Amino acid sequence: MFAKNGFQDVAQRIKLNSFVSHWTTANETSHLSTAQRVRISFEELGPTFIKLGQLLATRPDLIPQDYINEFRKLQDQIPPIPFSEVEKILDEQYPQGYQKVFKDFSDKAIGSASIAQVHRATLNNGTQVVVKVQKPGVGLVIEDDIRILQLIADLVEDYIPEARIFNPVGLVNEFSRSISLETNFVVEANNIKRFQENFIEEPQVKIPNIYLDYCGPRILVMEEILGRPMSHPDAFRDEGTNRDQLMRLGIRSYFKMVFGDGLFHGDLHAGNIFVLSENRIGFVDFGIVGRLSRKAQSAVAAMFMALLQEDYDRLAYEYIELAPFHAKTNRQTLAQDLRSILSPFFGLNLKDVNMGKLLLESSKVAAKHHVVLPSELMLFFKSIVTIEGLGRLIQQDFDLLPFVKESAKEMLKTKVTTQELFSDVGFQMKEWASLLDALPKEAKTHLRKINQPDYKRKIEIHELDQIAGTLFQVGRLIFAGFIIAALIMAGAHTVHLTGNSQFYNLPVASTVLFSIAALLFFWFFLKNKK
Repeated sequence: MFAKNGFQDVAQRIKLNSFVSHWTTANETSHLSTAQRVRISFEELGPTFIKLGQLLATRPDLIPQDYINEFRKLQDQIPPIPFSEVEKILDEQYPQGYQKVFKDFSDKAIGSASIAQVHRATLNNGTQVVVKVQKPGVGLVIEDDIRILQLIADLVEDYIPEARIFNPVGLVNEFSRSISLETNFVVEANNIKRFQENFIEEPQVKIPNIYLDYCGPRILVMEEILGRPMSHPDAFRDEGTNRDQLMRLGIRSYFKMVFGDGLFHGDLHAGNIFVLSENRIGFVDFGIVGRLSRKAQSAVAAMFMALLQEDYDRLAYEYIELAPFHAKTNRQTLAQDLRSILSPFFGLNLKDVNMGKLLLESSKVAAKHHVVLPSELMLFFKSIVTIEGLGRLIQQDFDLLPFVKESAKEMLKTKVTTQELFSDVGFQMKEWASLLDALPKEAKTHLRKINQPDYKRKIEIHELDQIAGTLFQVGRLIFAGFIIAALIMAGAHTVHLTGNSQFYNLPVASTVLFSIAALLFFWFFLKNKK
């Protein structure tokens, strides 16, 4: 399909020209842009490539904007398969026959995508449900397509150096993980269960019940949400429906997912949020979810506050902390570039500025400085864009700023619990122990290396004062580590001493030595934790 749409030169460069020699340069799409031809190729190649394009549309930090615009046009709505095919999947899940599980099962699909379609049904106990059924053969097709994509990505990185900046192998691996989770309905069932638990004390938010006894890797059975999706033209026309209240409820629920639970809906468009009676809302379709660690949650909150306060140094710091280390990344120059890109937006009315787009723009700048953010964070940025668009669909002068401020401040001022503090301390102690254990071995290896007669090393020193300060700080920490370790070892040795002076069944000498070690550790821990 790619050769058909004018990409014979790419095939030649990655040494696959023998497979496409029968295609000529003349084709029906030759008048279109490269991005348009890639999008058309994805559409013709089927569900795996459509899903890949949708994933790429969420990575503006890696993909040029004209491709992003085209990939956003990829639609995942296709005609349903015949019910006879659906019955085969049902019979595989229910060996006793699906008719013995369901009192009634509609043969008409109420929704159909490339991977699955949805039918209404009634369980034997009278419960109204919807059943999501994976289409036959989808898993095998996706596995084959993934293998092809991995081969192409490897060849592109080997033979097209200018494409390496987009990290094609990394993108394919990320896509492979994402689609493997999306096609395993047991994972989605577990996601629904988790969201139910997280919103159990929120009566205004409805998460559908999941019937785990009837679910499997290719079948999902859940409660039907009785309401209208926000994308429906009559969603807000019922008497008593309060747009402002519903919007606030939806935004507050979203930030609860992000900053409270660390588990958020990754595809929260208007079709996946339902307007229910009594000004309640319901969420559906939990195939794509994002997970944020406590560190990532704090970093996201700090990013928002940095944007609002125009603190570009802080924004650059948070980006670098979350991304894998890269030797060429310089925080000062990254902060300068962030300032030049983002500062023109400030001074405008913030209700006219899309916070999500600002974050996506900043991620593009970060990528140019070799700062590649985790896919979960990019999914969050994309979801912010969707949430803002949804808010302005409901209310034209919608402003996300108050919600951002409230949620970010709440996250940043939350006190660390005693359990979390001891968890951090335990982790730090393990790190010190690991460092003290590895230091002699690493030093010995390095000394053997530099004693080789042919040893050569090129050293370039930039910002010498800063390096000297860093080395001095590292030296202090190592010295402190040795002192603390010596105190602990001395305390352990004196435990065996006998005498009348005891404190909580320990010799006083041991108690004093352990106490001094603990005080020194906490002092250095609190002083150096930022």
